[in-house]
Amino acid sequence: MRAWIAVLCVVCCVSSVAAQLTVLEPGFAVKTYPAGVGAKYISCSPGGLWPDGVFFADSGAGVIEHLAPDDTMSIFASGFGFPAGMEFGPGPAALYGDFMYVADFSAGTISKVDPGGVVTPFTFVTSPGDVVFDPSGAYGPALFTTTAFSGPMLLVDPFGLTAFFSAVPAAYMDFGPGGAWGTGMYSTDATGISKVDAFGVATPFVGGFATSEGFDWAFGPGFGGDLFATDVAGGAIVRIDSTGSASLFATLPGAADVEACGGGLYVVSNLGGCFKVYVPWVDLGSGLAGTYGTPLLVGTGDLQGGDPLEISLTNALEDTTAWLIVGFSELNASFKGGTMVPDFNAPGFFVPLSTGALGEIVIPGIWPLGVPSDFSLYLQYWIEDPAGPVSFSASNAISGTTP
Repeated sequence: MRAWIAVLCVVCCVSSVAAQLTVLEPGFAVKTYPAGVGAKYISCSPGGLWPDGVFFADSGAGVIEHLAPDDTMSIFASGFGFPAGMEFGPGPAALYGDFMYVADFSAGTISKVDPGGVVTPFTFVTSPGDVVFDPSGAYGPALFTTTAFSGPMLLVDPFGLTAFFSAVPAAYMDFGPGGAWGTGMYSTDATGISKVDAFGVATPFVGGFATSEGFDWAFGPGFGGDLFATDVAGGAIVRIDSTGSASLFATLPGAADVEACGGGLYVVSNLGGCFKVYVPWVDLGSGLAGTYGTPLLVGTGDLQGGDPLEISLTNALEDTTAWLIVGFSELNASFKGGTMVPDFNAPGFFVPLSTGALGEIVIPGIWPLGVPSDFSLYLQYWIEDPAGPVSFSASNAISGTTP
C-alpha cells in the first residue's frame, strides 16, 4: 500500500490546482463533465420514477445536481447548506418510501427528496455525513448515518428517531455486493477502510491512505468487481481486491467520491469536476485461425464525439478479401467453423475490403457528434483464407461503447 503513495508523490505533487484525472492502467478512457467546486458525493439513479442519470451533492452550491444521459447538467434539488451523502430509499413498498435521503452537514438535518425534486425535512442529526441503507436487512431495517465525517455511526428508524450504532469514526459507508466481498458494512476512516459487523465492531481491512473517503464496487469491463476508493489528501483512486491487495489506479487532486453506474465509474473532485472512467473497446474473442494464426482486430479512440478513432486488422492473409461485419447487437451464430459475433441483419451490415501486402487493414475516422451514451457497436472481420476450416479465417470480435 505504501508503494502507491510513493508513486503518487512523483505524479501528483507537481499538479496544478485544476483537477485532472489520469488513469494509470491501459485500456481505459476518461470523459469530463462540469461539476461545482465542493462536489463530494455521487449516487446513481435507481430508475422507475426517478430520472435516468447520475446525481451529485454539490456542497459548494448547496444543491443536488443531475447529469442526464444526454450529458446535460441541471439542478435537481436546492436549499441545502452543505449537502453530503445521498441514498435512495428501498421504494414505496418499504417504510422509508421512494425518496432520496440527503444528509445536510451544516444544517444538521437529513431530508427526503421526492422524484420531482421537492425537499422535505426528515430528522435532525448533528453534522450528518454519509447515509446508507442495508440492502440485505441483516443489520436491521434502518437508515445508517455518519456524524461529522469522523464521529460515531447512528441508525435512523422510519419515523426519524435516532439511536447509537457504532463508535467507529466513519466518513463513508456502504454494504458489500456479496460473493467474496460478503454483504456486511464497509466504512472509511482517516487512513483506510474497515469492515463493520452488525454489532458495530470494526475490523481493519486495508490501510495506507492519507485521507480515505468514498468507495464503490465496479463490475463493468476492465473493473473486475474490485473496490475503488478515493484518497482525497493523496489525490488518488485506489483499486482493491477482495483480499485487501491495493494498487494505484488513477490520480486526481481532491478525489472525493466514486460511484459505479452502468459500465463506468464516476468520480468527483472537491476541487471541481466530474469524470467518467470507462473502457471504450472490449475484445470479445471468437477468432478463427488461418494462414498466419488468428487475425487480430483492435479498436482505438475514446468514442467521444469529434475525437479520432481507428479500427485496425493485422495478422490476416495478405491480398485477399476481408468482410467487415458491423452489428448493433450480438448474434453469436455458428458460421464457417467459427462464431459470427455481430448481428449483420439490418440495421447491421457487411462490406468487402482488401487486405494489404502485410495482411492488414487500417480504417481511421472521426467519431460522430450526437451519439447517445451507452451506444454499442460490434465489429468482426471474416477473411477469405484457404487455411481456415471452411476456407475462411476470422478476427476476434470487438465491441465499442460510448460513455
